[in-house]
Amino acid sequence: MIFFDRNNFEIRTRRLTLVPQSVKYLYSTHEYASDAELTKYMIYLPNKTLADTLEFLLEAERDWSNENQRRFEFAVLLGERHIGGVSVYIDETFPDEGELGWLLLGDCHGPGYATEAALALKEFAFDTLGLSKIFARCDARNIASRRVMEKIGMTIEDDTGVRCYQDSGDHAKELKYSLRHFDEGTAGKK
Repeated sequence: MIFFDRNNFEIRTRRLTLVPQSVKYLYSTHEYASDAELTKYMIYLPNKTLADTLEFLLEAERDWSNENQRRFEFAVLLGERHIGGVSVYIDETFPDEGELGWLLLGDCHGPGYATEAALALKEFAFDTLGLSKIFARCDARNIASRRVMEKIGMTIEDDTGVRCYQDSGDHAKELKYSLRHFDEGTAGKK
């Protein structure tokens, strides 16, 4: 069992702070979670209503209060500004593995915030959660997410996946990147 203070938990990087996601960030979360352009490569987004985003945040809050937590949703803060979200979901079939995800506001793309947050998430997954493997998936057309995965040391594990987008029914090639804890060495460190 992993012990950490869920009530006062945060992860700090050079420029960012990751805190448990909550309804406190309802409007700022909805800003990026409902943006069709930002979420065009996300399977379960965009959220159509503020109520959809509220439901997600209430579930995230419940997760943070669960001692057997398997989903860790974080708000990403740049100073006091909420600029996005990142997550680790522990795999139900392989409980020593976790899936990483991230989504940032469009005006925060470019200066390396996604990579910085993903590096912090990687460290959290390996060092705090004790996972032996992390992975992430993306639409093959999502070059920005692919670059983040590579910058944190992940390599392609599977390039034969297919994803189906819930609203359109469209299909696209899906890539799965992964990294085992013992493989990481200096990957993603500068």
